[in-house]
Amino acid sequence: MGILGIVNRTENWKTVEHFYGLSDDAKACLVRRIAGTEGFDSDNIEIQLFWYGFRDYIAMCEDNGNTPPTREQVAKAYDNLFESLQKDVKEFQSEKYPYRFPGLKPDNYDASKENEQKLFDNLRHSEVDIVIQSGDLILLGEAKDESPFGADSRHVLVHQLIRQRVMTKILIDVCGVDKEIRHFVVGDCKKVDSIKNTLQVKFMIDQGWLDPKNVLSWNDIRTLTKSILL
Repeated sequence: MGILGIVNRTENWKTVEHFYGLSDDAKACLVRRIAGTEGFDSDNIEIQLFWYGFRDYIAMCEDNGNTPPTREQVAKAYDNLFESLQKDVKEFQSEKYPYRFPGLKPDNYDASKENEQKLFDNLRHSEVDIVIQSGDLILLGEAKDESPFGADSRHVLVHQLIRQRVMTKILIDVCGVDKEIRHFVVGDCKKVDSIKNTLQVKFMIDQGWLDPKNVLSWNDIRTLTKSILL
């Protein structure tokens, strides 16, 4: 019923409601739907919610007496992994949605010396709503209901979905592991088409980072996992 009979509409609540405490079979069904049949271990699936991977990796290094990655190392990794990202973002224009990303500045998506600290801070404060790890795969999920996709031109990494990918790719690189990233987005069933038409999602699809079939509704998640709502 909700407190005072009010339905909680926040993305965080819906994320916990649909992804917390899933059975092993439900987890495997979910991963298989998003990732296909290859690359995952159905007996070893871990789900974390509201994940600050880069921030927590730095803290783990410090707690263990290890040296965390420096801002210079992170900037170098960014340049190696995302050499053309600034150009790709600036030049992207969807045929069906003929508008470019608004408000881009020269230092957006640029990891030059003067931007190293800003880039480092962007990564350290990047959150992913749902992260699923299984075998060789890491699945990054963004939950959307009322709020739009974040975009702040003051950041080096302006756009929320792109920032999440950059953060995770760099984290994989500095950890020295071999993982493949897949993305998915979850939203209200009445807004799935609208979500697919947002510029960030269209860019992710155009880059091959997000499969259109992985823009899902909360009903899809409920059906896939047969979860018992909290």
